[in-house]
Amino acid sequence: MIIRTIDQLIEGRSLISVAPGASLRAACGILNSHNVGALAVLENGALRGILSERDVIRRGLVRPGSLDDL
Repeated sequence: MIIRTIDQLIEGRSLISVAPGASLRAACGILNSHNVGALAVLENGALRGILSERDVIRRGLVRPGSLDDL
């Protein structure tokens, strides 16, 4: 079995991120356009959290209201 480091696994990939104030609809657009399942939430270059597809479903789609307001 070959054991690789995280650096080796992500080599050549760019970090796909979103700002904390972005709407859920905008974040979904980024997830879709980059074909990824999660986004780093960055504020002034610092990691504030991670938004996953599961977060979108569990906390966004099941709540009433517009995705533009969440």
